[in-house]
Amino acid sequence: MKGPVERLLSGLVGAALASGLACGSPPIERPAVPVASAPAPVAVASSAAVAPVEKAPRPNDRFAVATENETALQVASLVLDRGGNAVDAAVAGVLAAGVAQPSSTGLGGDGFAVVWDAEKKAAFVVDFRARAPKGLKRKDHLSRTPPKKKRGAMVGVPGLVAGLFAMHARGGKLPWAEVVKPAADVAELGFEVSPYLAEALSWLSHEKDVDPEFSIGSPIGSSSSPVAEGARLTNPALAETLRSIASGGKKAFYTGDIARDVVDVARASGSAITQADLSQYEPAVRDPLRAEWEGFQILGAPPPSGGGVAVAELCGLFPKSDLASLGIDSSLYVHFLAEGLRTTLADRQLLVGDPDFTKMDVASVLDRERLVGKRASFRKDATTMPKIRSIAEGGTHHLAIIDDAGSAVSITTTLTDLFGAKIATHGGFPLNDALTDFTMDDYGQRPTNRGPNFPRGGARPASSLAPTLVMKDGAVVLALGASGGLRAPASVSQVLFTRLVFDKPLSDSIAHPRFYVPSSGALFLDKGLANLEDDLKTRGEVVDAKRPDFSAVSAVEQRMVEGHRVLTAAGDPRKHGVSLVRAGKPTPALPQ
Repeated sequence: MKGPVERLLSGLVGAALASGLACGSPPIERPAVPVASAPAPVAVASSAAVAPVEKAPRPNDRFAVATENETALQVASLVLDRGGNAVDAAVAGVLAAGVAQPSSTGLGGDGFAVVWDAEKKAAFVVDFRARAPKGLKRKDHLSRTPPKKKRGAMVGVPGLVAGLFAMHARGGKLPWAEVVKPAADVAELGFEVSPYLAEALSWLSHEKDVDPEFSIGSPIGSSSSPVAEGARLTNPALAETLRSIASGGKKAFYTGDIARDVVDVARASGSAITQADLSQYEPAVRDPLRAEWEGFQILGAPPPSGGGVAVAELCGLFPKSDLASLGIDSSLYVHFLAEGLRTTLADRQLLVGDPDFTKMDVASVLDRERLVGKRASFRKDATTMPKIRSIAEGGTHHLAIIDDAGSAVSITTTLTDLFGAKIATHGGFPLNDALTDFTMDDYGQRPTNRGPNFPRGGARPASSLAPTLVMKDGAVVLALGASGGLRAPASVSQVLFTRLVFDKPLSDSIAHPRFYVPSSGALFLDKGLANLEDDLKTRGEVVDAKRPDFSAVSAVEQRMVEGHRVLTAAGDPRKHGVSLVRAGKPTPALPQ
């Protein structure tokens, strides 16, 4: 039986499969049989020489997509097959992820996108971070884990629809309604519960004080509790919401019935949000944060994203020769990068906030002399444990795309926590709890009124989202990003180093064991690095090698091989990631 996406566009799927499809790597090339191994020709009267059989030229790859959810992957690829570009596919894929992976993303969320327009040779960032209601009061923000009746106090004005609309207006190719429609169709006809969503629903079922009426859809056929992997759900309310957005654009979400639903549901749970907060919401289109590193240009999201700053700072702290001399998976490699992560955490706490309220001199943070001095201060036999206030983030989804023209989108979207505030609208989607990302006190329980990121009306809280593009010679080399909240910049940087310094294949670079420093300053290791635990402890590290890592990197890569464009894509096995590369007709050559 065909799945919902295949049923929606079965003709396109058939054409796509005929054109060649591969998951994670280009299609297998089938060379012509060499003349030497071919059967001897039957003798004929003619004395004409037999023409040599030549190997057909390898076609350029058309596009590559990597993400965490199969439905989002298929919808994005079908939009590209339909003639859309990377921006169109990103809009469609993110909206489909909101249907099929509502633990991580959705209409009630926010995020950042880094976009490269190959035709215009220009990059831009869309910042669609949630804003605090203008009427936010500090007394409303007393706990990061409020009871059910007060969870609305953590809901920020959702930015996702406005951000996708702005990105599409600036760089889309297909009509807006056409790129929104597939997600609405999936919500109406049904989607399959992925392995990760089944895990997330199981975790949710064990949480206390969750509204028993909280739902992400209705089961098709027999139901189980919690919903099992492979079960099929529909979400008719979300389908209707998406169709309204398809026909009415951004305005349909931020005014009218959908906006009233958001306001009423949030306020019933303690939010100060108003109709005016929604109708006045605007995303920001910004210049990317740029950092030069070993002949590459790293493009990331600027503040209020602290993730882009962290990735750029880690690149500045560790030149390629330094990392190569340490050796991947060595105790010193892990220890020194962990020290670098602590430095970026401290800088985020002290410096990163909403640029409308806090002016940050990013250039001074990334100053070469400053970073060389920081790197020189790292000791082999000691760990610096800075006092960092609590930061806790999760519930995130990443999508990376390179299209036929070489344009690319790296987009990370989030509800902040798993299923956000765990408040579902009548329109079929959960609301974020983005305001938990404002700086809390040393115990992570109360807000602070110090620093650049304290709670205030109209402000966007700082974020760890780290969508990233890596450029070389005017073309995208890598488009990558990660879910996992605070883990995101650590994961992105480690994959970047593993691929570009140690030359491991992209899929291996993503699956490779990683490590992470939480706001406590401790060191969490993947199981594959557990053998380093004893040595790291002698260097002053507080080590935990038992916690599972659900930070997932999704990445696509572009390179030239013998004059042909070769694309690679890889998802992260930590969250059952998926990827796809489609081959096709030759495209214009990219810089070697």
